[in-house]
Amino acid sequence: AGMARLFAGAGIVETSDPAAEFAETELKFEIMRSALQ
Repeated sequence: AGMARLFAGAGIVETSDPAAEFAETELKFEIMRSALQ
């Protein structure tokens, strides 16, 4: 089995909802993780 290092982030601005930004980041990771399986 190989190894991959994944990075994802969010752009935070004054009107950002931190919980929504965190959920978006988790979704990005899940999509990448699924693609690598």
